[in-house]
Amino acid sequence: TETCGGSPTEFADLLSSARLLRAIRDELGYARPGAIQARCISLALSGADLLCQAPSGSGKSTACAVAVTQRLLTLIDEAKRLSPASADLEGNSVATRALVLCHSRELAVQTVRQLRCLSSRCPGRRPRVAEFLGGAPGRRDAAAAASRPDIAVGSPGRLLDLARRGHLRTDQLRIVMLDDCDQLLLRDEAVQALLLAPPDRQVLMCCTTISAAMRQQCLELMQNPHELCLSDEAQLAPHSLLQYRVPIADCGYRAKNARLLKLLRVLEFEQAIVFVNSPRQCDSLEKFLKSRGLSALAAHGDLCQASRMENYRLFRNCKRRILISTDLYAFGLQFQRVGVVINYCLPADPGLYLYRIGRAAHFGSRGLALTLQEPDSEAHVLNEAESRFCMQIAHLPATVHVCDYLPPAAGGDAQPRTGVIFFAVEPNRAADEAVVDDEYQDAE
Repeated sequence: TETCGGSPTEFADLLSSARLLRAIRDELGYARPGAIQARCISLALSGADLLCQAPSGSGKSTACAVAVTQRLLTLIDEAKRLSPASADLEGNSVATRALVLCHSRELAVQTVRQLRCLSSRCPGRRPRVAEFLGGAPGRRDAAAAASRPDIAVGSPGRLLDLARRGHLRTDQLRIVMLDDCDQLLLRDEAVQALLLAPPDRQVLMCCTTISAAMRQQCLELMQNPHELCLSDEAQLAPHSLLQYRVPIADCGYRAKNARLLKLLRVLEFEQAIVFVNSPRQCDSLEKFLKSRGLSALAAHGDLCQASRMENYRLFRNCKRRILISTDLYAFGLQFQRVGVVINYCLPADPGLYLYRIGRAAHFGSRGLALTLQEPDSEAHVLNEAESRFCMQIAHLPATVHVCDYLPPAAGGDAQPRTGVIFFAVEPNRAADEAVVDDEYQDAE
């Protein structure tokens, strides 16, 4: 077991492909690896099984994707050298060599996009990446699996079904990657999908929080694994984020909706995510914010696949500024322009609170996390989070400087932001409720 830390190195010290190095810089925007990324890539390229625990936004998933791509490039080169006649140089894969399991469609799409970016600059035959998601046409997925992509990315259930039907060959799998393994392994299908690979497979797992029981389950699925973990849960906290409690005048949707509306109107941000606890709350808040002229959309598991993926693309491409989501978007998804996270409702578990606010933490960047707190009803969750992760979640002050939670504005001059946000420190029940109609009720 190793603890996270140490001095970062350079990507060039870790990777042999110059084109891959260029893709990391130009396509993903990383100039050099963080300490956790450097150690993760080094261990993964050694062929060892790896369990990596690190804070949200530390780049651990990207590091695993980089290692998978480099290993696939090495395997392709070895196939050409050892058996030129059997190596397909026209772009087709000889066999599927890597399986990447994801717990949501959105995370799978993000992972596929990242893997394709990494291989986009590679010369010769590039690793082919295919996605397999529940709800997609089965015939199309069967044809894609039969074409033997180098890397198959998708939901455990769909990948398991394709393998059992004989469409996806798994006998030559060399690598299995599980992103947010603490969420994936709650489903039996994920374990069964992992076990499709031969016994000598390499297993890469990454997560932010992990219980002792889940950690033991992960280790039992590996062989002589390296553990790259944190010695103290306090290291999980995104200390670059400002975190505040926002008092609400009274319990109920009227004061809460009004307070949220005021925050979204006064705050300076490029994109923001508002977290709720149910699909009905998502839909209700989307309707409410749109009626007030704000660019908002909803994301939750009850949406049909087409709407769900369209909303993901709209937000990823910055066509909407505000996303209202259940915990569907709390895990693993990266949006570089999200600088503000607001908890409209708190989750029951402080660990989920940590995942949520991590959406505004990108590789140590600044951000702002606000939590709407009804009188005495949810203070215990925030208090537990403070104690468990050694964080400070103060009450919202009268003023917040924009430069304290947003990076310098984009552009050649990169001028620091100089604005100041003024808040009403004490909640005003009458003023809050005056801006909310009875039509927009909080659907519990």
